[in-house]
Amino acid sequence: MRLGLRSCRKIRKLLPWYVNGTLVGEELAGVEGHLRRCRRCLAEVEDLRRLQAGLVQALEEAGPADAEGLLDKTLALIEAEEKLEEQLLRLLALPRAERRELGRLSLGLFVLGFSLGMAYERGRLPFEAELSALGLPLAKFKGRI
Repeated sequence: MRLGLRSCRKIRKLLPWYVNGTLVGEELAGVEGHLRRCRRCLAEVEDLRRLQAGLVQALEEAGPADAEGLLDKTLALIEAEEKLEEQLLRLLALPRAERRELGRLSLGLFVLGFSLGMAYERGRLPFEAELSALGLPLAKFKGRI
């Protein structure tokens, strides 16, 4: 396998196929070799395996009637992710001054969110959240923040 393929960015693009067991030959050997040395990519594989198990469980629980539009939803999500990646690359191509301003804005938003969270912490507000993938519920969380 070519040395350039061993970078995390290139390997991460192959990880979904690795988890599904569809990689073969040079690509499979390259990914496996990289995973022996890279904890971040190995953690990504573990996350993908958990997601895969959750999706399988959700599909089994949903039944065939709810799963009919799954391919369309999946393709729409992939297209949205590709558009988001393109937007991110455009942001990275901004001049340094504009990137710095975006960084300041991001930091300001983080501080605002953190401050609001700390203010609400004393009130112990109840919350309920639902984790879903491809429009199918995976888990519900209840608690207090």
